[in-house]
Amino acid sequence: MYSAPSSILDAGQRARRYWYADGIPTLVVGLGLLMFGLSMLSAQRETPLHIVLSFGALGLYGALLLRRTETMDWLKTRLTYPRTGYVAPPVNASNTSLPLSLGLSTATADELRDEEVQLVDWERRRRMGIATAMVLLMHTAIMFISNRWFFTVEGIVIAAALWIVRKDIRVSPILLLGCPCVGLAMTLVVPSGPDRIAYSVVGWGGLLILDGAIALIRYIGHNPAPKVPAA
Repeated sequence: MYSAPSSILDAGQRARRYWYADGIPTLVVGLGLLMFGLSMLSAQRETPLHIVLSFGALGLYGALLLRRTETMDWLKTRLTYPRTGYVAPPVNASNTSLPLSLGLSTATADELRDEEVQLVDWERRRRMGIATAMVLLMHTAIMFISNRWFFTVEGIVIAAALWIVRKDIRVSPILLLGCPCVGLAMTLVVPSGPDRIAYSVVGWGGLLILDGAIALIRYIGHNPAPKVPAA
């Protein structure tokens, strides 16, 4: 392991923090989850109005899913970049294999830098993989196990997964505390039945929207738009 990160890693970490700092990525993901949850709720009502609403919400969810990066970039162009400048979205290195020659004294500075980048990227992917597996496991369990307390457990597990990836994405106390609260609300407030899963998706979406909106308002307040000089 290296005693100090290289400048390229510092720049990459700053770019990732900057990309998530305004809350727009969280807001867009939350809006997509909300649309998907609403489409699930509407689909279970067989009236013509609910069918139209279901397809409309599902269409918005699909549009956000397919054009997520473009949507975030469009919002950032109007809200973030004019205030604090442009930065490209964070990308992972193409080579994610664990370097085998890490730490050999015969390696050049460029080779050591490349190996360090690959190692950091591999560790980031490992964290994301563990967190994703935890969330998918809980979602699968909820679909097959009819126990209302599983929703509370799901909220705790999702909070734990977010804690694991806190170095890679912006994770606020609102999310860490809100996830168990949403799970507990699904257990205690929402009646049992097929709607509970849909309501949970709506709850997760609403929590992400709340967190993203608060972060965006705070970001705009701390970074006012530059004044246009009078002609």
